[in-house]
Amino acid sequence: MFMEDLAEELEALDDEEEKERRIELWIDNRDTQLSEQGEIHANVGDELEELGNEVDRVVSVSDDPDEADEVVTIEPEEPAGENGSDSVAPDADDGVSNGGEPTPEGVTAAKTPEYTITLSTQGYENDGYVDQMKNDLKRRGADVGADAITTPVEGYTNYLQTQYDVPKMWVDEDVGRVHLQHGEHHRILTADHEPSPEVLDAALENIEDYVETIDRWGETNNPRAVKAHMYEGILYGLWAPFVNLYARQFYGSVTLDNALQYLYIFGESDAGKDKFSEFVLRLVSDDLVRGGADADDVGKNQIRSLRNIDTVFPYVVSDISKQKIERIDTLRNFWQDSWHPSNEVAYPTVIFTSNDSRPNDWFRNRAKMLHFDVAFPSNPEDEGFYKAQEDLNEILDARNPIFSYVSRRILDDEMYLDAGGTVDDVRQVFLDFYEQAGREQPKYFPEEPANRRFNIGKRKWRQACERGDVEFERREDHLIADFDLEPHELYSYRKTLPTKMRPEKSGRNIIVKNPDDFEEWLDMDDLTANDEDSSSGILGRLLG
Repeated sequence: MFMEDLAEELEALDDEEEKERRIELWIDNRDTQLSEQGEIHANVGDELEELGNEVDRVVSVSDDPDEADEVVTIEPEEPAGENGSDSVAPDADDGVSNGGEPTPEGVTAAKTPEYTITLSTQGYENDGYVDQMKNDLKRRGADVGADAITTPVEGYTNYLQTQYDVPKMWVDEDVGRVHLQHGEHHRILTADHEPSPEVLDAALENIEDYVETIDRWGETNNPRAVKAHMYEGILYGLWAPFVNLYARQFYGSVTLDNALQYLYIFGESDAGKDKFSEFVLRLVSDDLVRGGADADDVGKNQIRSLRNIDTVFPYVVSDISKQKIERIDTLRNFWQDSWHPSNEVAYPTVIFTSNDSRPNDWFRNRAKMLHFDVAFPSNPEDEGFYKAQEDLNEILDARNPIFSYVSRRILDDEMYLDAGGTVDDVRQVFLDFYEQAGREQPKYFPEEPANRRFNIGKRKWRQACERGDVEFERREDHLIADFDLEPHELYSYRKTLPTKMRPEKSGRNIIVKNPDDFEEWLDMDDLTANDEDSSSGILGRLLG
């Protein structure tokens, strides 16, 4: 940082102690914008990027030595050296890697068992984050000296996974690659070629087989809606690693926390939410990652740490209660309070699964809400339990390279530069893939956001109208919904309404202060499993 940049920083600060801290960091040639935790993990990220470049060089083989970056000899069985090219070996035994399945086309796999990274510990406070990290890494084989820590890559990434429930993933924009380091396993999760129609067809078939377990084993009154919601969640998961690229484009023009939504999936305990998380995590990690964080371990400190550990891998929290979400106020301004385009630290997206339907308004304004309104066999006594498990496991175990081709398209076409969408960009990629594969697009594929097309709250209101549980009356500029229900039953109806309608509950009434939007919302889409618009104009009829 130049002196004039430091001067600008200091001028913007009122806190004298913070000014002194920034000056000390600048003197020590350290990043004045980052916390100690963020600085350490950003420095590790720089070293891992060098490792990623080395993997890209060594594993990308050319038949012509004159075209190669360098000529190396790889000994897969006995990798040698410490930080040279011989420390990188293909992650394969006869082409087979993790889990006994062949590494899928489009994914580059390597092992880095001898590679180490060195972190300077000079200038950091005693008893701070570095000292805590130092003790943990030492137990994982690190060499801790007076001024530096030298640790195997595997030790660092295992530390990250244990402490924060995410692996190290980053996007190298210079060469258009997504990298993942998980233990000693390194993946380049961006294909270096266009997929063949046959590869795309098989990848799409695998996703459809998973979604269609709803037809084979699930019990639901709304199969098309649930399948659309499930597919929407998959599209979100495949978009998630690129969130920082979109943040850069949105910065300064929109509120980041509203544009870069969390994903919130709710349903009963047997709705398949955990298996969904596993399916998505395996898709974006070439089968290396299968689980996320337990809600019992998640609080404000854990969420804050996500802004410092420099990974773009989606952070998945299973079985969280809406009460706990509402207590983690860090989620209100996860991006807006601290993210900046000049940051050296990347943030992950956050995916929640829950049995609870509707958190508070502030969270719903920041989340894509998906409802898995389905029940799968969950006990050995349930009919079809064993066959359903066998079917599902076979689908989960199939290696699917779809993410490598999504990442190629997003990065090569720089789709994020348009700043016109987020998950919609992956949606368009999938529409192109169906056409390229010559595969018929399933009717449940969400051509528009499933949470808008198949809105669960909207269906709840329509059903109340059809049963005669509610009558409407206009009073001046407001719409009064008068329910023939107990007052406590109205809370669920109020929570389903978009906040822009400004609903209020009063006894057995819900007062809608924006009635025109309400009427448009209620009549807008077909929520049934077929294409019959049986409830079109329902509010108009009720109001006469």
